[in-house]
Amino acid sequence: MSRMPASLQTSTKPISIVILDDDKALLDSLTYCVSEIGYKIVPFDENDMLFEFFERHNTADVLILDIVGDPSQNGLNVLEELEEKYGENIPRILISSGLPYKNYSGHPALKKAPFVHFLQKPYNIEQFVNAIDILTLQKKSHKRSFY
Repeated sequence: MSRMPASLQTSTKPISIVILDDDKALLDSLTYCVSEIGYKIVPFDENDMLFEFFERHNTADVLILDIVGDPSQNGLNVLEELEEKYGENIPRILISSGLPYKNYSGHPALKKAPFVHFLQKPYNIEQFVNAIDILTLQKKSHKRSFY
C-alpha cells in the first residue's frame, strides 16, 4: 500500500474522528487516508451504530457526515438528533455532499451547530485533509467554512 505524501501528513497528535458514510467503498477509502496521517478513526455505515457509539463514549473531535442527500440516513437528521441529545457538546462537523451548500443552509441543525465545515463533492484527498485540519484547529466559536 502506498503512503500518503508527506505534505499531507499534518497531524501531530491523535484526534478522534467519527465518519458516517453509507458508501462502504468511500468509507473504507476515507478511513484509510485519514488514519494514514495520524488521526484515530471510528467509521460507521449506519446511523444506529453511530448513535450507539455516542451513547457509550460521547466523545469525538470531529464528526464527518457524508450521507447528506440520502433520505433514509440523512446526515443532517443525524446532526439534529445529536444536537438534541448533547447540545453544544457535539463534535465539530464536516458535511460533504454533491449538492451545493445553499440546498442545506436553511436546515435548523446547521444553524445550531457550533463548528461546521461544508465540503463540496467531488473533492480530492488534500481538500478533505485540509477540511479536517480546519476543524481541528478552530477555537470554540460559531464558525462556518466552505470549499
